[in-house]
Amino acid sequence: YTKYFNKLQAKIKKYSIEPKNVYNIDKKGFIIGVLSKARRIFIKQAIISS
Repeated sequence: YTKYFNKLQAKIKKYSIEPKNVYNIDKKGFIIGVLSKARRIFIKQAIISS
């Protein structure tokens, strides 16, 4: 991980990126417009038969 963070820090310095403009993005990426947990409705029989 050291090599990754050294490169990351170099890019942050090169492009003068401020901490307020750094985001933690996971494998799903950034999902715009999703601010709360999604709700799902299932029919009990469909769950049991699966």
